Amino acid sequence: MNVQLLRRIQKRILKEPKQFCMGQWFNDDLGGIAIPNCGTAACIAGWAMTLHGGYKKPSLADNEYLRTGQVPGMYNLELNYKQSERLFYFDQWPVRFKQKKVEGTKAFAVQAVRRIDHFIKTKGAE
Repeated sequence: MNVQLLRRIQKRILKEPKQFCMGQWFNDDLGGIAIPNCGTAACIAGWAMTLHGGYKKPSLADNEYLRTGQVPGMYNLELNYKQSERLFYFDQWPVRFKQKKVEGTKAFAVQAVRRIDHFIKTKGAE
């Protein structure tokens, strides 16, 4: 597990909550919420691809994903398939981390950061 990259993702999510969503890797429409910076939001896997690849914005990582057809988020974070499902899919999160999911809000960003902390603590088992 690439804990250093997970910590970078946490910082990025908290830095701009309106650029965090869990609906898809990269998203340019959060239902009326204006997405700052490049106008693209990313989920945990999307941020893994963006930060690990050295991209300055998620839209550039999205272009690379579309070009290569790869799914590198799991590999960037050094996770097995089951671990990636537990982390990347909101419906797979433990119940205590599944409060109301409101994309682009500070509360949801904090919720995701806590979920990542728990994931690291349990070594991806929960």
